[in-house]
Parts: sequence; structure tokens; C-alpha cells
Amino acid sequence: HQRGETDVAWDELKKQIIELDKDPYASNEVKAEYYYRMALWFLEDRSDVVKAQKKYERAIELKPDYDGCVFQALKQYMTGECPNAEDLLEPVNSASKFNVYLQICINSHKINKAYSKYEEVDQTIEMDANTYYLLSIMEIMRREYDIAMDYIEKAIEMENKIPFYHMI
Repeated sequence: HQRGETDVAWDELKKQIIELDKDPYASNEVKAEYYYRMALWFLEDRSDVVKAQKKYERAIELKPDYDGCVFQALKQYMTGECPNAEDLLEPVNSASKFNVYLQICINSHKINKAYSKYEEVDQTIEMDANTYYLLSIMEIMRREYDIAMDYIEKAIEMENKIPFYHMI
């Protein structure tokens, strides 16, 4: 999905959900994960809050204790419901949560807040290629170009199939 093959990924996700809904042995937990993923994609790829909300509600219906903080943070950032939507991600204890935290802070021009969070989690979570890409953007916004280049190189080293890294 994040590697540039969005249409293929969407088709595969839709197909998987249809198959899971037909499968009487598929657990609600697994089904919830797929619906949650689709809810996030509706927000990230299509900016369709209404459809995203419906998929999110289906995920919660299937697994009422699902941790939906990433969805809630993205949705509230997109709709402007919460001026500090990144705070909904606390505790930031995974690369995926940190990536969304960075995305929201970068798009909101809260670079100092993003950098402070980076300093807090740097030694406690394992960074992935997307994290390094986002950190490079943060460093560009801080005018730390050499550090940004180091992060881009780390991102490419981890995942050289992501084309947008090569454009920076």
C-alpha cells in the first residue's frame, strides 16, 4: 500500500474482507483488523471521513476493545476537531504510532514538538523506513540538511523500493 501500488492494495484488501465475511471460521479479531486497515486507508488515501468512520465502526463492532487511537488521531487532525490530535496517540510506543505522530506534527508545522517526541522515543522504539523518511522531512523543516540526508539514506537502505525517497 505505501509502496506506490495503492490500487492493487485496495483491490486486495476489498477481496480479503469479502472472503473473511464469508468465512464462518475467521475470528472477529482478524476481521476487525482488516476493517480497521480499510478505515485508515479511507482517511489516508481518499480523505473520505464518512466511509472511514463506517469501516472503523464495523471494526469496533467486531472487536469492542480495539485500540483505535491511530484512527481517532488521524480523523480528528483531518476534521480539525482537535488542535492537538497527535496527543491522542499517547503513549507513543511503536513505529507506526510514531509515524502518525510525525505526520500530524509535520503537517501542522509543530516541528519542535515532533523533535521532542523523537528525542523521547529514539532509544525505545525500532524505527522503520517510513520513520526515517518522516524524520528527514522534520530535519529539512529544521534546516538540518545533513541530518535529513542521513535519514533518507537510512530509509533507502531499509526499503529501496519506495520511490518517493529517491525524489528528495
